Amino acid sequence: MQTVSFIILHFFAAHILPLILSIILLDIGNQFGQVANQTRVQNLGEQVSNRNNTVFMFSYFIGGALGSFLGTTMWGQAGWVGVTLTALSFQLLAMIFHFVVFKKQDQ
Repeated sequence: MQTVSFIILHFFAAHILPLILSIILLDIGNQFGQVANQTRVQNLGEQVSNRNNTVFMFSYFIGGALGSFLGTTMWGQAGWVGVTLTALSFQLLAMIFHFVVFKKQDQ
């Protein structure tokens, strides 16, 4: 959902209806990812669930801060195109980790 949202934003951000649709998709996709990742973290073990959740939320915060920094930097350097291409780059990186790196561990 987030990837589709950033693709819509990249091509149609100047129009109000695609902008609204992409914001809704981005928010829902983010919430789905948050719940799925927290579920995965909580399933790692009951004894260490508090510690795992702390590490997860700390990492989530660092990722958000990095995204804010890169988003504003790219806005200054390349405008909206730079922001959306940076976001799509992170989406691609996440997909590579999900389907290539972590898939090997699950088998």
